[in-house]
Amino acid sequence: MKRYYIVFILAVTLIFSGCSKSVLKQAFDGKLPTNEGNKVAYEYCQSCHVHRNLSPDDHVINISKKYPSESFKRAKECRTCHNIEENFWGDVTRKTQFPYQVSSRQ
Repeated sequence: MKRYYIVFILAVTLIFSGCSKSVLKQAFDGKLPTNEGNKVAYEYCQSCHVHRNLSPDDHVINISKKYPSESFKRAKECRTCHNIEENFWGDVTRKTQFPYQVSSRQ
């Protein structure tokens, strides 16, 4: 009987741990403080071979100036321009809202 209890506890733990949101998803959902969320986003972006040389501090300052919208120009968080979609299996699709896609009225 004791073994069944242990197996049950392990099964429940595995089920609920699979349902928890990843830190990456929390960062892009705004559930983390700004600095921590940006750090998670930067590290994720730098893990990609295309963005491995990304300079986080320069990126927000320089790229935000290219947007026609004042709200984007004042952006302090990566998630203002970038977002992700994560499926059930944890596969992530990255998305970016580029300056040419943003209206100056936003």
